[in-house]
Order: sequence, then structure tokens, then C-alpha cells
Amino acid sequence: MFLAIGFSLALASGVPRLGFSTDYRDFFGEDNPQLLAFEALQNVYSKDDNVLIAIENSKGDIFDQRTLQLVHELTRESWEIPHSTRVDSITNFQHTVGTEDELIVTDLVEDPSTLQSEDLSRIKSVALKEPLLIHRLVNEKASLTAINVTIELPGKELNEVPEVAAHVRALRDKYEERYPGMDLHLTGMVMLNNAFAESGQTDMATLTPVMFAIILGILVMITRSIGGTIATLGVIILSTLGAMGIAGYMGVKLTPPSMTSTTVIMTLAVADCVHIVLSVLQNLRHGMVKREAIRGAIRLNFLPVLITSITTAIGFLSLNFSDTPPYHDYGNITAIGVTLACVLSLTFLPAILLLLPLKPSKKPSDELTVFGKLGEWVIEKRKMLLFVMPVAIVGLILGIQRLQLNDQFVNYFDTSTEFRRETDAVMAKLTGIYNMSFPLETDLDGGVANPRYLEMAEAFSNYLRTEEDVIHVNSITDTFKRLNKSMNGEKEEFYTLPKEGDLSAQYLLLYEMSLPFGLDLNSTINLDKTSSKIVATLRNTTTVRLRDLEDRANAWVQENGEGVIKGLATSPSVMFSHISKRNIDSMITGTVISMSIITIIMILAMGSIKYGILSLIPNLVPVLMTFGFWGYFEGMVDMGVATIAGLTLGIVVDDTVHFMIKYLRARREDHSSPHTAIVSAFERVGPALAMTSITLVAGFSVMTLSTFRMNWTMGLMSAVTIAFALIVDLFLLPPLLHALDGKSRVQENSNPAVSS
Repeated sequence: MFLAIGFSLALASGVPRLGFSTDYRDFFGEDNPQLLAFEALQNVYSKDDNVLIAIENSKGDIFDQRTLQLVHELTRESWEIPHSTRVDSITNFQHTVGTEDELIVTDLVEDPSTLQSEDLSRIKSVALKEPLLIHRLVNEKASLTAINVTIELPGKELNEVPEVAAHVRALRDKYEERYPGMDLHLTGMVMLNNAFAESGQTDMATLTPVMFAIILGILVMITRSIGGTIATLGVIILSTLGAMGIAGYMGVKLTPPSMTSTTVIMTLAVADCVHIVLSVLQNLRHGMVKREAIRGAIRLNFLPVLITSITTAIGFLSLNFSDTPPYHDYGNITAIGVTLACVLSLTFLPAILLLLPLKPSKKPSDELTVFGKLGEWVIEKRKMLLFVMPVAIVGLILGIQRLQLNDQFVNYFDTSTEFRRETDAVMAKLTGIYNMSFPLETDLDGGVANPRYLEMAEAFSNYLRTEEDVIHVNSITDTFKRLNKSMNGEKEEFYTLPKEGDLSAQYLLLYEMSLPFGLDLNSTINLDKTSSKIVATLRNTTTVRLRDLEDRANAWVQENGEGVIKGLATSPSVMFSHISKRNIDSMITGTVISMSIITIIMILAMGSIKYGILSLIPNLVPVLMTFGFWGYFEGMVDMGVATIAGLTLGIVVDDTVHFMIKYLRARREDHSSPHTAIVSAFERVGPALAMTSITLVAGFSVMTLSTFRMNWTMGLMSAVTIAFALIVDLFLLPPLLHALDGKSRVQENSNPAVSS
């Protein structure tokens, strides 16, 4: 007992080494093609990580002196945000005015305190007509404007993102207090990163205590034994601490999915302990002394506990096939925890049970228990069940065809989270947070200043503007048209692209030389002027539509580029739009491999190929039923749903293993008929199956309290799968066993593993 405690606490010493991930890129594997394309883009242009501070004037128009003063002050102070490299707003927008051969480039708003009504009208007119501002930094109603702060994180410390978020929130609070009636909303990729970290920390702080309380209540209800409850809690605490400690030594950075491993380990540890503790109490009720009761319980449950732990660990390890590293961590931590729980259940648990008081509730009678009567009813109604159950199962499974892939990173968060509320407000009133970047390269002489390149880039930009889901296109061609107009006396007919390459190059050079520090064109044009980045800002669309848009836009470039431009779409939105599909493709392989290994283990454990093959039905059917249920209930599949098959496969095997091994023991050791063996299995393992299933359903249901949608999805679908597994094991597996063995009186072969 002390050895187990010392060993677990030694492992737990790694817990302080755990850190929290603050980068959405951690959700993508190193070889993810969308991630590689995005990183290549960021290596050429300035970083896309940003904080968007949206300013809403609750009293109306933002183009008044007071609002512009706020924007001016906040723009200036935003340069002091940690790791900021650029700040864009309507006040520091580089407005161009041409006078003869001179180009004047100044802030659109230089000193708000001096503005008169005619100045405000002029500024409003310019801003609402400027393609680089409208639907990006100001809305059509002029009720909302934004300051975009570009952030370049060094990536050396884990507190970089929280530091930026804290600074920006302090600015928001300061200016909302200084300017009553102004509402400031915070969104952007940095705030997304921070939301991932905060959501995970919130879940760990809230879900773990809730799960612990639920488990305590269930244990007291199931065992009605203080000793059994204390012993089980010991296994839960030691296995959870040990697993998290090993994760710390492995250098794991915790994310919302991996943080839920604590509640899952606690839940699965209970399942092992309940079977052993209930068997001990059952033996005590039959008059055994404590030592013999514990020994008998270990003998009866050693193989099922070992097999179920192995299969559960295999199921979670299959998450390593996922294209999302946080699910690797989730699967690995949980598999380690399950393994520790198995070892502790077979060593620490029986040792401490010897020292704790155990009192059975009452002596057994010769009458059948509730589960024994249920077994009799199932055998009596087996023909009906063999018809009704498959029909119901097929009806549910048909719902799979209603499933659609959809991964919108904003919707990963519950509406109770600050990031979701703020982002929804910005998307509804100002601009989208989803975008698609196109780095358009060229081999033409003169690079981006070549008229052919500019014409093609303009044609592509105009094409993007025709797409229903596109609300804004940021293109260098708009800058060239504005420069051409300014250098030609501000005449509207010259708001076109320059016709000569030399002229375009001169305009570009003159403009760049006039720009202040920090507001250069590095975010739009590469250093050698052979490529420019066109960015399409999108509405709150589904990832199916986003992938379709990506395909159409890429096809347009390939078909119309004519040797002038080349480049493929990339962005965080594109990355997330592909992740669920990539997860499903990769998890199919992982699930097939884990299912094959589990089936081999079942065949070896049962000592029979036919029983091993039969076990496939109650193991696979619940997972398929859950996906069908999800098709009817929700319809949308995200990256979390893609992992459910592998995640639950090892868990649902537990009930099947316990029931079939108890059935085979009755057949092989007691030479019982199939009827008697099924009723005996119901009697001996039915209560434990029901109680462990209730515990597992409760444990995974706790995850539905998470503010992170993927955890909510995983929790609900896992709970539903486990509930379906219990129904299948109680109402379909026994009729199948009776149909398989109904004509034989005695099991012909004895398996030493089951009999010993």
C-alpha cells in the first residue's frame, strides 16, 4: 500500500512542470499542409496575429469629435501593447493627396480637437468610400469602427498571450470609463489564443471538483460502505495525479481537450474499482471472511479488469492517429491514467480494503435479484428482441447520412465566454473574423508594379467580391488606383490602375518613402516586390462553404493566371476548415487498427474465435448508433466528433468483456446451459455493469458543462455511446449468445485464461 502511494506521489511530482498552450497552431500537426502553407505565408509577410478593438458609439455616429478623439488616443496607446508591431485605425489611415508632381501622405485624422463640422464631413466621406477601410475598420452605418493591432509574439514564454490579453483588457476598461457611452469589443487571433487557454483552465477548475463530488455520491450510493468508498477514492486520486505528473515530465502543454483527461481518468478508475468492491461485498454477504472475500473478488475480476483496461488504453492511444496534437495528449494522458488505475486496483485497492471496515448491507436470499429477473425476461423475449433491437439500431444508424462537417473556431466557445460574445458582436455589426489570404506571386519584370500583374490581381479581387460569403477584399490594386487618382489632380476618371509599369513603380516608391515607421507595406507586398497578398474577409459561414470557396478561388487563379500570377489560399480559417475532415480520414485508420487489436485480445481472452467475432457486434454497434443519433440531434461534425469512435471503442468493450467472461465461466466451470449461464451473468455482473455505466455516463456528462464546444461534444457523445452500449449488452448480446449456444448443453472447450 505504501509502495503504491510513494510511487504515485513520485510520478505526481511532475505536475508543476505542466504548462498551458496559448497558440491555436498547437491544434495542427507539424506536417499539416494547411499549417505549412500558412507558416510559409507568414515567413514572407508580416504576422497575421492581431487584436481587434472595436469601438461602438451607443449614441450614434462615430464621426464626431469625441469618438475620433477616443480612437486617436487609443491608437496612440495601442503601440504600447506588448509585442505590437503595427496599429491601423481610421485616424492614422495614410490618406493621399496629390498636388502637381508632389504626393502628400498624412493621417486621415491628425488632431481631433481642432476638427470643425466640415472636417468631420470630409473625413466621413473619405472613410466610407475607401475600399481599405469600409467593412474592415468602419461599417456602412458609421456606428462602429475598429483599431487593428498586429502582434508578433516571440514564442519564448507561455505568458506572452495572457500578457497581451491583460494589457488590452486594461485599455478597454480604462477607455470605457473615460468615455461613457462607448462600448469596446475585443477579438482577433490573439484573443482566440487566450480564449483557448482560459477555457481549459476554467474547465479544470470547475469540472474536476464537480466530477469528484458526483463520484463520491455515486460510490456512497453503490457500495454503501465507507471503507469501499475511501479505497476507491484513493485509487482515483493516485492514478489521476500520477498521469498528470507523467504528462508534466513529457513536456505536455495543456489544452482544453487534454485538460478533460482528469475527469475521464477519475471516471474510468471508478469502473475498475466498483467491480472489485461489489464482488468483495457480495462475497462477504455469502459468509466469507474478509481476506477470502477479497481474494475471491480479485480472482473473479482480475482478467476482466486487465482486459478492459488494456482495451480502453488502446482506444485512447488510437487518438494518436488524429491530425490534432491536443487529442494525442488527451489520449496518451488518459491511457496512462487507465493503466495506473488498473495497477492500483489490483494492488493498492485490495491492500487497503484489508485495513478498512467493510460491512455488507444484507445477506442474500435464494430468490432471483432484479437483474436475475431481468435476465429471465430477456431470455423469454429473446425472439422479439432479436427483431426489435436490430430494427431500432438500423433506424438510428441511418441518421449518419445527415452528418455534415463544420469547424468554425469561433463556435468552439460557448456564448457565455467573453471571446464568443465579443466576436459575435463584431461579426454582426462590423466585419468578419474569418479570412482567406492569397499570396499572388509573379515572374514578370517589374513584379507587382507590372501592369499585367496589376490587371490580373484586380480581376481576381473583383471575382472575390462577387462571392456571397466575401464582405471585404484587401488588395494592393486599390492603393495603386488611389495613387493614380491623387497624382492626377484627384480626378475620379483616374481612379484606375496605371497603364505603364515605370509609372506604377514610381508611384509605389514615392508612396513607400512617405509612409511613417510601422505603417509600411510589408503586410501586403514582399521585400523583392514579386508578390502581394490579397485578403478576403468572410461572413460567419460554414466550413463546408469556406472549403468550396477555397476550391473555386484556387481554380480561378489556375485557370485565369495565364502565367501572370500563381498562389493558393491559406489562413487560420482555411486550416480549421480542413481539420475535421483530416481528423476523420486519419481516425478511420486508427479506429480500424485499434478495433483489430481489441478483437484479437477478445479472441484470446475468450479462447474462441466465434465469441471474439461475436463481440464485434456489441462493440461497434453503439458507436454507429451514436453517430446516427448525432445526425438526427445535431447534424454538425467538428474535430471533436471525429475522435469519438476511437475514444469510446475501448470503453464500450468493458461491459461486453465482463458479461461474456461471466457467461463463459458459468458455461465452462459450472457446465451450465446457455439459459442458466445468461441468468447467472445477469446476477453476478448486472449490478456492476449498471453502476459503472451510470458512473461513466455521469462522468462524461460533466464535460457538457464545459464552455469549450469540442469538450461538450466529446462528453455528450461519449455518454450516449456508453448508454447505448449498456442497452446492447443487456438486450441484444444475451439473445445472440443464446442463439449461438442454444442447442448445446455444455461448452465444448475450456479456456485456461477464463477458468483460472
